[in-house]
Amino acid sequence: MTTLQHLSPSQVHSALAYYFDHQKEIDRELEISSDVKRWKQQVVPHPRAATTQQPAQQTA
Repeated sequence: MTTLQHLSPSQVHSALAYYFDHQKEIDRELEISSDVKRWKQQVVPHPRAATTQQPAQQTA
């Protein structure tokens, strides 16, 4: 709990209780979110990629 110093033990307990009460729904949402992120990484180009993938201009 050293990284959760801003939360009281009762807040951590409440969050865990909520998670365990709704575990299937939360896990499904996390799975969907992860799938969307993975899809975006594969399909949607990064905005900076357009500037690095342009062919260099040749001077004659």
